[in-house]
Order: sequence, then structure tokens, then C-alpha cells
Amino acid sequence: PDVLIGLEPEGRDMAVQAGNAIRQQLLHMFPPSKGYTPKIAMRISPFLRTRETALGVLKGMKEVAPWVAFVKESPLLVEQDWGMLAGTGRATRKDKFPDEHEWLSMMKKAIQGPFWARMPCGESFFDVCQRMQLLFSSIRRDHSGTRGYRKQSGFIDAVIVISHGITIRAFVTMWCHHGVEWLFKSSNPPNCSVRLIDTTQNPPDVGYVFGGFEEKNPYQLVEVEELNKGEKWHLCTTVDEWVDSQNKFFDEELENN
Repeated sequence: PDVLIGLEPEGRDMAVQAGNAIRQQLLHMFPPSKGYTPKIAMRISPFLRTRETALGVLKGMKEVAPWVAFVKESPLLVEQDWGMLAGTGRATRKDKFPDEHEWLSMMKKAIQGPFWARMPCGESFFDVCQRMQLLFSSIRRDHSGTRGYRKQSGFIDAVIVISHGITIRAFVTMWCHHGVEWLFKSSNPPNCSVRLIDTTQNPPDVGYVFGGFEEKNPYQLVEVEELNKGEKWHLCTTVDEWVDSQNKFFDEELENN
């Protein structure tokens, strides 16, 4: 089953390199010369490959790995459930499940729209975003460090999240208050890429700080500059800006459909 698919040796090496990129970012954010040792939380999907990724990341973090106060698995961080269409692929989906494929296409185009339409016996993008919202309350409680076991680990300065493509996009969408349009215009992150969300910045979505790897043979490192092109999302600060952005979006949808 998908939950038990592990990493190939190349994947483990990618995880170590991602850990080194996180190490460099943490040393930049919390330089040892300041005399402050931060506390980091790590939250991961319980799939085997994300567990193995977490081990590689900790290995790559080297001397800053002890900054990680705890590692927690959360079923809320699993990938979107594709239901009956799981493992079919776009090319064969219509042939294997013609009725379900037709129903989903109708729901996306004519009734609910692509954000709300659920996969047959599975999840919609909306469902995944709801899962992320549930996770945020726990992350914020860890950040406060004032109750129960959290008093032992204390105030958490940063969180490392290890998850899957669509789930990561849903996390960024909800945490950074992006519109649902952003979720559709964004792409799944490359393998072992590192994206930074900094709540001291405006907007907080800084973008990728490590490009990860493309699924080619052999795997190729992705340039951060190329990856971040088109990723910046303008946050509307006035009602007029929001209205203009929505009108532009609807105009584009009419042209494309």
C-alpha cells in the first residue's frame, strides 16, 4: 500500500541535502553568536517515506539537530485521498472508471467547481484545507508552550513540516491566507524542496530556499530562482484591490473555458 512505500537510496540522500539546507536557514535565523538556542518542532506525515525523510533531514541538520525539541506524526498531514481513482493516473483514469471520471468532470466544471468537488469516495481540495486548519491549533499551542507537556519543551520558535505535494500546497494556502486561486496556480513542490514561511515578514510566504530535485534520471537539482518565478502572490490590502483581483480571475476563467 501507498503508506508503506519507502525511499530509494537517492531519496535518502535528497533528504540529507534538504536537512543541510534547513540547517543553513536556521543558522541564519538564529546565529549562535547571539547566544540563544532555539527550540524547533518537527511535524510529519505518518507515511513510511515521510518518516524516512525526517530521519534524513535530522542527519543533514548536523550540529543543529539537537535544537529539535520533539518530532510528532500527524494523520492530518497525509496526502489527499483520491478514493477510487487512487493510483490510476490521468492517462488511464477514464478507461478504468469511466462513470466516475465523467461524474467528477461534471462536478468540477458545471456544479461545484474544482476546489469543492470530491474525488469519488475520496477528498476534495477543500477537505485537505480543512485538515490543515485543524492542525494549526495544535501548532499554535506548541508555539505558546504554556500548558501540559508543552511546559517541558517550552516555547517553540519554528516548525519543520514534512508532508506531501497537495497537502503542502493546502498548508501554505491556509496559513498564508492565499486565495483558492493560488492553490490551483501553484504546482506540487519538487522532491525534498524547502519552502520558508516567516510570520515576521509581510507577506509571510517567503518562497523556496532550497529547490529540491526534479524526477528525472538521474535526479536533478532545481534552481531556487526558477522555482520562485511566478510563485509570489500579491496579497490584497484594500477592498478595491480584492475586487479587481477577483474580476481578473473570472475574466481569465471565461477565456480558458
